[in-house]
Amino acid sequence: MAHSQELENAQKLLKHLRELNGVKASLSTDIEPDHNGALDWIAELDRKHHSEPKLPNQLRIDPTVAGGFLRQHLAAVARLFYLLRNNDRVVNNGKGIIAFETARAWLEDVQTWRRSQQILKQGQGIAWDTTGGHIRLFSPAKVCIALNLGYLRGDVVIVDTADFTGGLQQVKSTLYGCIFSTRKLKENQKPAPIKQSTLEEITGVKPRTQHTYNKLVDVETRANVYILDDEWADIEARHNAAVEHGHIFPVYDRQQKKRMIGRPLPNSYLSKLITAKYGRKKKSNRIIRDDLVQNAGPGNDTEKRIAIFHADKSGALTAFNKDPVSDHFWKVGSVLQPNLDRLCRLSGADTWYALGG
Repeated sequence: MAHSQELENAQKLLKHLRELNGVKASLSTDIEPDHNGALDWIAELDRKHHSEPKLPNQLRIDPTVAGGFLRQHLAAVARLFYLLRNNDRVVNNGKGIIAFETARAWLEDVQTWRRSQQILKQGQGIAWDTTGGHIRLFSPAKVCIALNLGYLRGDVVIVDTADFTGGLQQVKSTLYGCIFSTRKLKENQKPAPIKQSTLEEITGVKPRTQHTYNKLVDVETRANVYILDDEWADIEARHNAAVEHGHIFPVYDRQQKKRMIGRPLPNSYLSKLITAKYGRKKKSNRIIRDDLVQNAGPGNDTEKRIAIFHADKSGALTAFNKDPVSDHFWKVGSVLQPNLDRLCRLSGADTWYALGG
């Protein structure tokens, strides 16, 4: 019996789909095929294929948590945590409960299941709980409590999933690049200066490795100069500045055509990673606050602040009235140029004034 072209095409597609699904199939022309059955099978497989949610190609990273994972040498745990958490958000609507077989299927292209089991054991009680026969992911607030990180800061950072499925060095550099979301000034989202030693305290990353990670994640570094006095010609002012601050140098104001007294500030770092607003940060910080109160923990907002940076003078004045002990810096611009050739790296640096306590 002659077959229609439509039925013949359906049979060929049915055979192909059955082979993909592990079903033995033979295309026979001796038996009259079930036209409706073939089309129903194809429609069912097509519906099933399109109903399966696609795993995300981007991850949402909490910068405070990222720094804590790095400092505790838990980059492998961080990779597993964010891959599972973001997949769970898409597939399970963020329920936080994941079966082991489901996790195994999600991670099969990233690493072996044996390695995943080792990491699950390493992160037990820090990023998840596996005692109930499944993986129960912790919230960022609970991870902060487990790692003693204090409050969540900065905006959520959006990174490509591919950055977390490659080598561990790429994972570490991406986590490091997320930290700079916490260093943005509130008024204009520009980066504030930070010492390399402070970055090492936050992330556990040595200064030499910081340079490597800056290149890997394309972090822009900007120099900063603190203007101590407007008159370099004033010998007494130069002497007092040198006694109080140590290393000073003359800088030239291109607009006002005069030399002033300056000293270097720590660099600013601008990460090119995309950020998004942290929708549940207040709720998460309330959970952390309650835990700190209950356990008498210090939290990172009670640390003594020595240098506080602001986007403009009005913000610095307002903050100085509330906290006259700390030094409050505000950004002026990028109009200065050092007179010394050995300081040419500071040419075009951002300049700051300060109100000191």
